[in-house]
Amino acid sequence: MFPLAQRPSFWIEFGAKLGKVLWPLAWRYVSRRMPPEEEAAWRQAERRGQGDEWLKERWRRSSDR
Repeated sequence: MFPLAQRPSFWIEFGAKLGKVLWPLAWRYVSRRMPPEEEAAWRQAERRGQGDEWLKERWRRSSDR
């Protein structure tokens, strides 16, 4: 196994296969939407010009859980 792992072609193929497997999971996580209530609150904050602060606070609340 060790001599095989030294070859760049091994790592390229390994990375391609790993990426093919993990891509659907990553896409599902990145593309999910906010719950409708949170999206409405975020849009109101955007209209007030406080969208970035609202998102930072949302991130802080979700990381405290």
